[in-house]
Amino acid sequence: MPPTLESVSKKRKLDEVFQGHNVPPYRENATQYAPDHLLLHHSETVDGFIKTRRHNRKVVDAVVKFVEDVKGALSTMESLGFPSLHDAERELQGRGVSVPFDSALGDVSESQKVTFHPPNQIEIGGGLSHRFLPKFQNHTPVADLIIGISSSFFAPEDYLDFRYFRKRAAYMAYIASALLDLSSNRTCSFDFLDGDGLRPIVIINSPNVKATVRIIPAISSDLFPMDKLSSSSCCAWRDIGASTAQYNASIIADAYHLENTERHRRLAASHPGFEGGLVLGSAWLSHRSYSSHLLDGGFGDNEWALLQSYIIGNNVDPKSSQHLSDPFQLFMSVLRLIEKTEPTASPIDEANFALCTLNETSYNILFKISQWTYLAVLAPHPRSHLQLRDTTD
Repeated sequence: MPPTLESVSKKRKLDEVFQGHNVPPYRENATQYAPDHLLLHHSETVDGFIKTRRHNRKVVDAVVKFVEDVKGALSTMESLGFPSLHDAERELQGRGVSVPFDSALGDVSESQKVTFHPPNQIEIGGGLSHRFLPKFQNHTPVADLIIGISSSFFAPEDYLDFRYFRKRAAYMAYIASALLDLSSNRTCSFDFLDGDGLRPIVIINSPNVKATVRIIPAISSDLFPMDKLSSSSCCAWRDIGASTAQYNASIIADAYHLENTERHRRLAASHPGFEGGLVLGSAWLSHRSYSSHLLDGGFGDNEWALLQSYIIGNNVDPKSSQHLSDPFQLFMSVLRLIEKTEPTASPIDEANFALCTLNETSYNILFKISQWTYLAVLAPHPRSHLQLRDTTD
């Protein structure tokens, strides 16, 4: 819709806050720039901007109800057993659901029985668990349901040679088939999590609700030996022998979905500035067309939230440690952290990944970020790294 006088005025105020000062380019000395005087003088404007980037209670209530309905359906699913994975795939195909995976990869033994069990854990992801739903221009609300796959579904060495990913895809086909059987008033389709072709997810829509639910699978963090999934390990195409850093990191990411969801929920409840920092970060990212999708550089809202969690949990930015309840200070801390994270200096530089590992885990928050994205994020901008735009109108 065209901008209104109110929205134009709001944008002008934000421009005054973030651009009307002599701020040097971020790459030069962002760590030396402290905009406390801006916050003291314009805190109400920043708070107002944050409020415009959140959906209202009516929208949140409708999305929560939709998510709870899907969650209820998942909890009523029945187990299915098959003599082999091939038999399971054929059965699902007969039900009209194709397994979203290349059957030439991840071959498993015909003698290995498989049993699909309902999810052993179902959690509402992101901020919706505490009724925080960010607003994006020209996008319907999106909510995530993180579901735990029973460890008994996998064999100890399934992390090798694509077997984990093939079984994961079959499990998601089982989820889609069950949801279609349980209700005719919703549609199911597949997509790939952040564009990762090895990691399909189920997309749920309903004609009665203007929202999308993404069902994302997770595994236990102790299912596979994490030391075997280091960035230098070769876990696929082993006849070639080259390291499979992205492949390995994708498995590790699945192992920490539930833990990251709980961390997000806990910090949002205990740190007043956490959600506001997410809003500012989202505006900063969207203005530069970055997202978690691999084709958009692999650096988006999810990575931003994890970096905020990392900063708070590890107290890595002493400069703003006393101001973490302030959204803008937390926002600035993320930028300072990115500035300090050099891919060429990390232990996994052969993969061209920046390294930022969550405390006491093997999970590298930045495992998807490309070299060009990292350099672009830090490149000097003609106006300022603090530039935020209101794109809700």
